[in-house]
Amino acid sequence: MPMPVRSVWRPAVAAAALILVTTLVACGGGGGGGGDTRSGVEFSALAASTTRFDVPEGGSTPDIALSAQISGNLAELDGKTLYVRIDDGLGLFEPAARIDYNASTRQASVALTGRQQTLTGLRSGRLGVRVCLDVACQNALTPPGYGIDMSVNVRAGLRTTPSELLVRVPFGTLPPTSLVRVVVPEGRTPSEFSAGIVAGADGTAFDLSRDLTPGSEGIRVAPRLLPVGRYQSRLEVVATSADTGFGAQSYVQESSLVLEVEPSDVDFAVLPSVLDFTVDYGTQRLQPFTVGAVAQTGSFRLDPVVYDHGEEPPGTAYPLRGAWLRTAGEAWSVVVCEGTSCLPRGVHRATLPFVRLTAAGFPTGQVVEVPVTLTVR
Repeated sequence: MPMPVRSVWRPAVAAAALILVTTLVACGGGGGGGGDTRSGVEFSALAASTTRFDVPEGGSTPDIALSAQISGNLAELDGKTLYVRIDDGLGLFEPAARIDYNASTRQASVALTGRQQTLTGLRSGRLGVRVCLDVACQNALTPPGYGIDMSVNVRAGLRTTPSELLVRVPFGTLPPTSLVRVVVPEGRTPSEFSAGIVAGADGTAFDLSRDLTPGSEGIRVAPRLLPVGRYQSRLEVVATSADTGFGAQSYVQESSLVLEVEPSDVDFAVLPSVLDFTVDYGTQRLQPFTVGAVAQTGSFRLDPVVYDHGEEPPGTAYPLRGAWLRTAGEAWSVVVCEGTSCLPRGVHRATLPFVRLTAAGFPTGQVVEVPVTLTVR
C-alpha cells in the first residue's frame, strides 16, 4: 500500500546549509533496524525548476523546487527519521524549506525560497543535497557529490559618487560646479535616471542639471552665491534595473550636499559677475535682465542707475552711442536698434558699477563693477 510520509523543516544549523527532518512511516513489511540502508534505497538524478538565475543587485533569486524519484525497498526506512541537508555555497536561498513526498509516485520535492542578492557578478557552483539517517550525515543515503549545478549573474545596480559633496569658499566667490557621477544599473542606457532634492530637504542653495557627456554622466551641482553660513541638502538619484523576467528592481541613492561660505573682506557681491551678449545686426533689443546682490550679513539695496560705456566701434552714433545699456527699475535691457538707428557690427563694452546703499540711501565705500560685452554680428 502507499507509504505516507510526515515531514517538517527547521532553519539551518550550519552556515549555508539547510537541515530538513523527515520521518517515514511505512505500511506493512516490517523493516530492519539500524545499519547501512543505501543498497536498498536509491535517488534519481536531481531535477530543478531552474538552475540559472539573472537578477539585479538587491533583487532575489526566484523560488525553485528540487525533485527526485526514490526507488528501492522503502520499507527498510520504516519509522526512521531522514535528514535532508542542502549545502548552498552560493547563498541563493533562504535557510528554510518545505519538503513533500508523493507516496503514489515515489517522488520527493523540496521547495526553496530565493534570497536577496547583493554581491554583483557571475558565480557558479554546485548545490549539494544529502539525505541521511543522522543529523551529522555520517550515514548517507545519497552518493557523494549528489546535487545539481547552478549559476547566478547579479547585475550591478545604481551607483553615485561621491556620497558627500563639500564645497567651501570665502564670501564673494562664486562656488564651483561639481559633478555627482551616476552609473545606472547594468542593462540600462546612461541617461535612464532621474534626480532631485530629497523631499523635505532645503534645495535653495543648489541648482541641479543633468550632464550626459559620454563617460561622465551625472548631476551637475551648482551652489549659489549666498551669505556667510553653512547650507546642507540631500541629492536623490532614482533608477530602475532592466527586467529580465524576474521583475525590475528600483534603486535610490542619496548624496549629501554641503556648502560652507566663510567670512571675507568683501562687503557684498553681485551675480552674474560678468555679462556677455551676442546678437545679430538689426535686432531691436534683448530681453530684460537683472543683477542680483548678496551681502555677507544683513539686508541692503544697490544703486542701479550709474553706468559707464567704454569702447564703441566706429560708426556708433546717437541716440545709441553711450546709451545702449538702459535700466528700468531693477531690470536692465540692451537696446540694439532704436527707430532707424542701429548699433554697428563689432564689440561694444560697458561697465555697471554697483554701490551698496544704507537704509537712508547713502552709499557705502565698496564698489563692485560688472563688465558688459555686446557683440553685434
